[in-house]
Order: sequence, then C-alpha cells, then structure tokens
Amino acid sequence: MEEIEVSKITQINEKNLNKITEWMYEWWGKDEIHTCEQVKEFIKYSLQGSRLPQTYGAFINNEIVGMYQFSYEDLFVRPDIYPWLANVYVD
Repeated sequence: MEEIEVSKITQINEKNLNKITEWMYEWWGKDEIHTCEQVKEFIKYSLQGSRLPQTYGAFINNEIVGMYQFSYEDLFVRPDIYPWLANVYVD
C-alpha cells in the first residue's frame, strides 16, 4: 500500500512544478487569459515558508498528486476575510 505524504512545498523539482502549472493553467489560467509562464511564476511565488501565499502538496512516491494553497484573497469583494483555502486540486 502506498502512503500519501502531505507537506508544505518550499522547493519543488521541475517535473512537479510543471504538473502543478498545467493543473492551474487548465483550471483557471486560460479563462483569466494568463499564459502558462505567468501561471508558473505565480506557483513559484507561492512556494514560501513563512508568508502567504503558501502551497501544500499531496505526494505519492515523491510525485505530486494533489495540492492546495492558502492565500490572502480569493474573493476580491471580501478582502476582510483571510486567509483563504484556495486552488484545491486532486489529480
């Protein structure tokens, strides 16, 4: 039986970074008219240890199979509510 590990991501290999980028680009990047490279830069920016946004990943055998983020905002009309649980994705 394979174990799932969930942990904060502060460093990531290129394969897993590309997978997260693909998920986010397909999920919201295209609709919001962002390039794949812009989404990748957003993901890189979110790989923080002590400030928001932060990205967490679910891994099986060091391969990412899911993710979620904590961010300052996700609903622009309610900036008083934070942090947000956002971008929850399971492959």
